[in-house]
Amino acid sequence: MEEAKKLLSFMSKVILYCVLFLSMYTGWNLYEAHRLNMPVSDMLTTCVFAFWGTEMCLLMAKKIISRKLDKREESGNGMDCK
Repeated sequence: MEEAKKLLSFMSKVILYCVLFLSMYTGWNLYEAHRLNMPVSDMLTTCVFAFWGTEMCLLMAKKIISRKLDKREESGNGMDCK
């Protein structure tokens, strides 16, 4: 159980990092587009959001599934293979 708490806290940190990175990227990209008076790069923005968005969604899905499995184990409804 201790290991699961460490993993969840690490996952929470990575999810927070993904959100912060995407927010900073968006802000910086808009600032540079305004400063240079050029359009935003479509391909780079698509690739960055695809990578970090997928990473964040997979981690959040893993976190939700692990919480449901922990609740199932605590209630005793899980399958015990002994």
